Amino acid sequence: MTKGFKLSEIQVGGADLDVATTMDFLRRVGPELANICKQLSDRLRLSKGYDAVVPGPLLFYYLATLSCVPIAQLSGTAIANMFRTVTGKGLGSLRFATKKGTRQKAKEELLVLVRYWLCDLSRFVVKGGSIKKALRMAARCHTAYSDKCRSKDSPDADADANLSADLDADLEADLDNNLDPNGAVAVEMLRHDKHHSHILLGIRVKELEVLLMYLPELMKGQDEDLAGRLTEMTDSFYSQS
Repeated sequence: MTKGFKLSEIQVGGADLDVATTMDFLRRVGPELANICKQLSDRLRLSKGYDAVVPGPLLFYYLATLSCVPIAQLSGTAIANMFRTVTGKGLGSLRFATKKGTRQKAKEELLVLVRYWLCDLSRFVVKGGSIKKALRMAARCHTAYSDKCRSKDSPDADADANLSADLDADLEADLDNNLDPNGAVAVEMLRHDKHHSHILLGIRVKELEVLLMYLPELMKGQDEDLAGRLTEMTDSFYSQS
């Protein structure tokens, strides 16, 4: 989403973010803005109205990616302003799946959830020992969710059996917007934390790969130890890409 910009060039004001500052950032993004809006609309099912439900981790992913600043510097108002400027919609009415069912949260509550999610993601990546392993786990989770959405009566097969050696092979096809419209499958997977769903559910491999590139910067000020370890891992992985 912020391809071609250094983090220092795309920071947009943290807690003091206003519409004018946001629009300055969006002007610098330039031609990518239309793609950003379409991607957000498609992936968060905004075109389906506020009745659509998306997996919680997918929503947290997009809010973290859209924020563009270390999460410790961000406010709920900043996230809400950026989201409304890009999509024309408010955060408070969005519905997302959790292990306890479908939820709606105010902007400050969402900010807390995004912070928790980023910390969980960071610990997950560091504990796994490599970026590549984290991406493979994301592939398994995405495949399992897609399969369960398309055939709710089928047995929960091991996604490893269908996982291509090429991480991109089975992950370009998005979940159809008509699949799991009420979030029932997402809630089930989150409740049992299948395939690390509380961190990865709904997120494509390529999406996660983009976020992991910036994750050390997003974690600065929130957890310096994790940020440092992530920096070592991302430097190693992306230097070989």
